[in-house]
Amino acid sequence: MSDIDKEFERIILETEKYITEKLFTIGEMCVSYAKSNHTYLDDTGNLTASIGYGVYRNGGRIGGSVFGGPDEGATAGAKALDELAKDVKEEWVLIVVAGMYYGIYVEALGYDVISGSKLIAEREAERMMKDLRKQKYKIKVI
Repeated sequence: MSDIDKEFERIILETEKYITEKLFTIGEMCVSYAKSNHTYLDDTGNLTASIGYGVYRNGGRIGGSVFGGPDEGATAGAKALDELAKDVKEEWVLIVVAGMYYGIYVEALGYDVISGSKLIAEREAERMMKDLRKQKYKIKVI
């Protein structure tokens, strides 16, 4: 492998590492926000337990939330994530879910289940893209 090929490989690996770490950070931010700032009353804990995220690369999950809490909520969150991930084909994807079937109805009543987290994800993804566009790579040819 030539020096220039090695340098390109280093740049690619560095960029992939940055994207991966950033998507995990955004996922954690979204889940943390949703779980600590929800505006609904969660009597059973199931809705909150069903909130989580997954990071996918080329269709495969590379990590994300470990769902915990009431079994029904945790199971629903993991199932919702798996269901949404079936159609993932893009190179990089972050999916954030509230897996309980009634989460959408709670949102429709005006409560924040994960809508606030969606705004965070959009904002942070835009920042990530701006940061990537600003990257200055120095390629040294010897």
